[in-house]
Amino acid sequence: MPFISHPFVWLMRFRKRKGYGVHSPFAFNFITDVIDATHPYYAYHELDRQYSGWQRSLGGQAISKSRLLYRLVNHQRPERMLLCGASVVDESYMLAAAPKARRVGDIFDEKADFIYISQPDDSILFRHLHEGSMLVVDRLRDNMEWWRMIKADHRTRVTFDLYDLGIAFFDPKLQKQDYKVNW
Repeated sequence: MPFISHPFVWLMRFRKRKGYGVHSPFAFNFITDVIDATHPYYAYHELDRQYSGWQRSLGGQAISKSRLLYRLVNHQRPERMLLCGASVVDESYMLAAAPKARRVGDIFDEKADFIYISQPDDSILFRHLHEGSMLVVDRLRDNMEWWRMIKADHRTRVTFDLYDLGIAFFDPKLQKQDYKVNW
């Protein structure tokens, strides 16, 4: 069913692509320079070659998602990262974007600048958030109730719903806003 519904959703969100209708300079730049970026990054070639067989078996969407995760980490430039439930390929792309970042363990209360979660877990998430954190939620359609809770939290400032991924920023300088983006 997701295979059939995804093109329909893409068509429904067609007017929400490439930053059209977004008036916030932060959100517009994030959409155009990070989410919809088309220029190649220096590490794409090596990572694509390393995981070509794996990605070919998963399809073109897997390559796009891995590259988006790379761009998100590259944009955030985290010192500390928490990666919970990432595939080997996605984790490799994220770690390649921030080779000097230190990985935070999910059992400690250490704050993280970049958090990737594929399964809802409040105890992990809220222990590691701080002002300036970026949260990426994978398999967003499976975790919609949890995503609504994150959007409603008073610390969450800007969210981007990319249908399969959710991105949330916790910077108090930003105005509270939720965006649906056709990616």
